Amino acid sequence: DRAAMGQHDQQIEEWARALTGKTATNSYASLSAFAMRHNSGDLGRRVAIALGHYNYKKGSYAQARNWLDRASGDTLLGDYVLYWCAEADMGLNNPTRALEELRTLRSDYPESVITEQTLEALSKAAIEASEPQIALDALTAYSQTDTKPNLLFARAQAREQSGNLIGAYTDYIARSEEHTSELQSHHD
Repeated sequence: DRAAMGQHDQQIEEWARALTGKTATNSYASLSAFAMRHNSGDLGRRVAIALGHYNYKKGSYAQARNWLDRASGDTLLGDYVLYWCAEADMGLNNPTRALEELRTLRSDYPESVITEQTLEALSKAAIEASEPQIALDALTAYSQTDTKPNLLFARAQAREQSGNLIGAYTDYIARSEEHTSELQSHHD
């Protein structure tokens, strides 16, 4: 029923906004109850994503992971679910699991709007898992790496860990130049 869905949407939006206010505890409880009642539907999954993100931001990584697991299967926001699951796993000191999720995100959602954040997170996870070659392969496969200071920095770190110090130095210099030109373009 469309009217009921619109009403749910409005109520969820109010609760979500209140998560940052004085009534955060009540809003969290209301969103949790809604997500539990509607866990098989898209709306319930979206609420679970919001709760997962909220818990991640609070540093409650295990709780975030639980909510994000409930959100798996979301067809519209599947890339975000994988990304935040990986971030929660990094918070839980499990870079190997995070790396698997981020590699899945890259293969299942190659044109995701969060590609750059994904590559940064993948690089960090790969380095923490002592798998710098995985980061290097992913960054090499992405055509925009050479024009993005954050990705040049990630590649430099991966090259450094893999023992390619000249390549790392080259990327650190290129990152510095890209960053400088980026700053200049903002001031022009």
